[in-house]
Amino acid sequence: GIGLANKSSGKARNDESEISTNKINQNNRNPYREAGELALNLLSEKRLPLYAFFLSLRERQGTHDDEEDERIAFRMHHDGEIDVRASYCILAPCKLLGLIDETAPTSSEKKINDAKGDTSSIISSNPLLAPSIAKHISACQTHEGGFGAEPHNEAHGGYTFCALASLRILNAVEEIDVDNLRGWL
Repeated sequence: GIGLANKSSGKARNDESEISTNKINQNNRNPYREAGELALNLLSEKRLPLYAFFLSLRERQGTHDDEEDERIAFRMHHDGEIDVRASYCILAPCKLLGLIDETAPTSSEKKINDAKGDTSSIISSNPLLAPSIAKHISACQTHEGGFGAEPHNEAHGGYTFCALASLRILNAVEEIDVDNLRGWL
């Protein structure tokens, strides 16, 4: 008897919370609903211009004649410094905005998007997934195991976080010496 009463009263509480949640959603009384919709609309408007801006911050590193040695880094801003913070500061919002995928928007998609407001029509290979980006980040790992701002710099905790998070976003953690990193941490 007691077990049944507890189960049924718990079920009643769950049903009540479901009903109240549904009422909020149905009546649109959620105080954050309008703000959330405005934010999503703004992000969908700014998504492709942000993508274009982020791509404009790419910088080739290494020997330009040798494709195997080519690495792609990012600047913090135009004419700014190049380091692994920039990679993270670009890759993290791109991941959140759904711009890091097997495909990415093209300039022709941007023209269509500007005209129709639709971002799902034309797609191509994504330059943010180029192996040369992960190659540059992994080149910043020191002999100690941590990461410096750029290749051949001293390891630092902040740069190590940015490098590891960037490699995780790119699904390229296998590019580094994880055991050496674990030892440094």
